[in-house]
Amino acid sequence: MKYTFTHINGFFKNRFFNFISFYFSVQVLQTIITFFLLPFITRFLSPDQLGIYATCLTFSYFFIIVFFLGVTEVVYFSLLNKDSSKKTIVSSVLYFEIFIILLGLLLNFFFLFLVGERTLFNIPFYPYLFFTIIFSLFYILLNNYNLILQATERLKLYTILNFSVFLFINLLSLYLLVFYEFGAMSFIYSYFITYILLGIFIVFHIFTQFGYSFDKKSLLDALKFSIPLIPHNLAHWTRSNLDKIFLTTLASPAHTGIYQIAISFGNFFNFSIEGFRLINNPRFFTLIQNQHDNEKKLVSILPLSVGFYSIMALLLSLFSYDLISWLFRGPYISSYIFIPLVMVSFLYYLIYINLVNVLFYLKKTTLVSAITGTISIFNFFICFILIKQYQIWGATISLLISNFLFGILVYLFGKKHNRLKWPIWLSNILCILPGLSLFPLLYMNFIWFKIIIFISISTIIFFLIKNHLRNVIT
Repeated sequence: MKYTFTHINGFFKNRFFNFISFYFSVQVLQTIITFFLLPFITRFLSPDQLGIYATCLTFSYFFIIVFFLGVTEVVYFSLLNKDSSKKTIVSSVLYFEIFIILLGLLLNFFFLFLVGERTLFNIPFYPYLFFTIIFSLFYILLNNYNLILQATERLKLYTILNFSVFLFINLLSLYLLVFYEFGAMSFIYSYFITYILLGIFIVFHIFTQFGYSFDKKSLLDALKFSIPLIPHNLAHWTRSNLDKIFLTTLASPAHTGIYQIAISFGNFFNFSIEGFRLINNPRFFTLIQNQHDNEKKLVSILPLSVGFYSIMALLLSLFSYDLISWLFRGPYISSYIFIPLVMVSFLYYLIYINLVNVLFYLKKTTLVSAITGTISIFNFFICFILIKQYQIWGATISLLISNFLFGILVYLFGKKHNRLKWPIWLSNILCILPGLSLFPLLYMNFIWFKIIIFISISTIIFFLIKNHLRNVIT
């Protein structure tokens, strides 16, 4: 069947497309602001201070996963699946989070009394890690509310809220950085102030919306669901953060600061991937309930999404040197060479985002944890060995290996439990193509040559995915 103007016009009028258009518009604005802010910030932050800041954020993610037992996942899936007891689950989980916050504050002050300003991961515990732990405790409340907004498809409110938080944190950080010269602490203090104030408001708002009931059984069921996901969540932390911990510890915070610039480009890229995830998850759970009739729509989104993002990754990779040298100075410029492999890594993570929903739909959370947990253990040793030997290159390669294993192993186990015919080979080819930009960056770094390569490879990608585009929009 040939796809017509009517099909395409209907697709653009679709409410999901309107959601993602709004999300992308805000994320593009946020990305532009970040692009202009990061070069300005690095004028005031040495690689060492930027590395400390990046490592503190990494530690924050780890702390949240372990201390809160992944319980926010239950809120998301209970609302997404429209469980009859969803209100009781949300309020019971919130009571649990409040208890954990109070316990965490008590333990943090006790730990400060024990260690004082002694270093962990080459970073003084006070003030860096001390205030990081406090803002991490309160961040869980914002995270909880974000998942509520995602699951109930209030994506515009979700986007506006997080963009507002982004603006407030950055404006406050710049004020503290420029006028008080607090260095990395400018950002940590900003998170600290923002998450405490916003967290208190969110507590009252969630209780008002979902009620004040507490049910012990609902909480125990929630923990029963979420605790097996701790290895899964730790695996994600390992995938995206362990490299910074090892770089800071085995090399120096300055190495982490340079590497963080390359990762920042990946994070900008990931903004749009996150938009895809927000829209695709409800769509996937709707279509898979009748997967026999919807198989083409289900499986075609994989190569279509990877192909679309592959073109974006190719653009950022080919012109990474031009962007970095324009935006940054000094030692930060050397980060450009790592960007192509970082982009390929994120494309493999996109494969994972597409395929893991099969296992979540089948409620195979233990299997998901077993897969990702095994990868994280393997990645721990690979990351350590590669970074100790090759430093920033080792971090980049370990990130690529980890994301590749995430995508491929979830595909293999998902196929075992559900026979959807995913175009995995085509998706792999689309992932690898942006990595070809390493050749011109190393040997023929001329604008005209890179433009020709970009147009040629983008054209190839379009012809590879055009039939899948037809399947999705018809």
